[in-house]
Amino acid sequence: MTRARRVRGGGPIFAGVVAVALTLPGCSGGTSDGPSSDPSPTASARPAISAASAPTPSPAPSGFLPVDSLGASEIPWDEVGPGWFLVEWVEHDAVGRDYAMFSAGAASESLLSPSGQWYAARSLQGTGAEMAAIWLGEDLAVFRMTQGNQDDYAYPNGETSLVSLRDGAMRQVNAGGALPFLDGVAADGSLLGVVHEYEGDGAEVVRFGDGLEPNTLCQDNSATGGHGLLSLAPDGVRVVCLAWTRAGGDGPQTAVMLARVGEVLDAERVDAFGADPPDYRLMGWISQDTFLLARRDVDVAGWHETYFSYDVATRQIADFTLPFAASGVVYFDWATKTYSDRQWNPDYVPGGWEFYGADGALVASVPCSGRSDYDSPTYSGSRALIWCRTAAASKGESDVTLTLVDLATGTTTVVASVHEGSGQRANRVFGYPTNL
Repeated sequence: MTRARRVRGGGPIFAGVVAVALTLPGCSGGTSDGPSSDPSPTASARPAISAASAPTPSPAPSGFLPVDSLGASEIPWDEVGPGWFLVEWVEHDAVGRDYAMFSAGAASESLLSPSGQWYAARSLQGTGAEMAAIWLGEDLAVFRMTQGNQDDYAYPNGETSLVSLRDGAMRQVNAGGALPFLDGVAADGSLLGVVHEYEGDGAEVVRFGDGLEPNTLCQDNSATGGHGLLSLAPDGVRVVCLAWTRAGGDGPQTAVMLARVGEVLDAERVDAFGADPPDYRLMGWISQDTFLLARRDVDVAGWHETYFSYDVATRQIADFTLPFAASGVVYFDWATKTYSDRQWNPDYVPGGWEFYGADGALVASVPCSGRSDYDSPTYSGSRALIWCRTAAASKGESDVTLTLVDLATGTTTVVASVHEGSGQRANRVFGYPTNL
């Protein structure tokens, strides 16, 4: 079975190494009990060794994230892996949210190393109707809208291609019109995506990849719009889907579907809750078999969340108590074993982030006085990347700060401060996939 990516690294890139043989005074290559008292008068001075100067970052070319960057030729592809990030920057006539398709313009991708070094990796000028979908190391899955109303940002259909970030080679993937949206891949290298019927009366979670026919894993045939949520388990094999359902004429319910990657329509309904899926969200996996759910409840005092754990092995759901006092929207990252808490002030305006270990100990804080497009950070290796968007003086413009968090040490570093003008936007952020 062909994997949905190329072998990472291609050929390794080696920096030149100069070996210098030094002959110490009084030594002829054998052993010596001590320094010679009669050094040779013809011995030459020890040669000076100077390391080659490292390339100097410069302002990124036009069309890229406007930060000092190194060029694509400087990317150390043999080092790119966990801890690296990819950021998409777009310059279009009309910029919407994540799934907005654009009629014309330019998009580019920049790589960020764990040390905070930027690289201007790839740029597409004037292709239009394209968005980055999944980062696959040396490859990037991109989505192009091919049908449907381009103003309908929620459920676009189109085609997916894999583009090489090294040489620009592109090949189309048979995704069955799926819009891939997981920032990762399954354990077998296949991709996951969602197909929405354009009339809005159903949705399917599909598995696809280079050389693979799309397989439907989870199906939502409700007449309420086909809203679904999904999460890939740490093993890269099991998938949990949340979907709308109606049972026996009752009101809408949230069905919990468990599927396995690689099997067609293998989804098993393991439970159902008496509320719509928008009231529930997946918070992440806390063990190989257990994921967390949050339910948003609204009362006269505002909204708050109640937490549950669900064991897919025993089919048991239980109340769950966080090991810290949450004040906002909480997620858990399996790879780093940390919680993120998106802060909200009393007026329900989102603020900064706090990170906690599995034991509830505070790891790091990232202030943010404005809004963000994401309630959850983007993770890669032991690092997280946070962006904070604040409104600028001019309507339709904003200032964006990207902060790199080292969750092993708690160190935070602002790696970019950029201004988004008309039609300019830091559109999507990706971490390095865990299953590559």
